[in-house]
This record gives sequence, C-alpha cells and structure tokens, in this order.
Amino acid sequence: MATATVTPEGLIDVPKDILERLHVHAGDQLEVEIENDRAMRIRMKPRALSKIAGMLRPYIQRPLTLDEIDEGVAEAFRKGEL
Repeated sequence: MATATVTPEGLIDVPKDILERLHVHAGDQLEVEIENDRAMRIRMKPRALSKIAGMLRPYIQRPLTLDEIDEGVAEAFRKGEL
C-alpha cells in the first residue's frame, strides 16, 4: 500500500509510481467521493472523446485489419496489460 501526503496547502501528494500506474498526468482531473465519513474514493474523470480522438495516430504505421486488432487485444490480455 502506498502512502499519500497532504501538503500544508491542502493538496494531496500521490506517489509517482501510483500516478504512472494509473496513467495520471499533470492537469488531469479526478473525481473525489467521500464514503462512510472515513474513506475517500478518487478516480479519473472521464475524458471527452474530442480530447482523445487521434491520440494513437502517431503510433500507427498503417490501418489495421480487424484480425490484427483482435490479436493485439488478445496479446495485451495474455500479458496482463488489459
């Protein structure tokens, strides 16, 4: 379990390895909920489709076939990436 620290300004300093694992970057917005008056749930705020459209384009050399997409997804599951 990782430990986050509250700064004197009231900000929560989350360890870098946790941010990297969750793919959270500077400027990302998070939703915060209070549970049972003692727990806090923090999750990524859903991004607008317009913000993520085309973000993979630089990594794609050519259009993929459906079979290639299926194999890529299956490989990611085998590796535990999804």
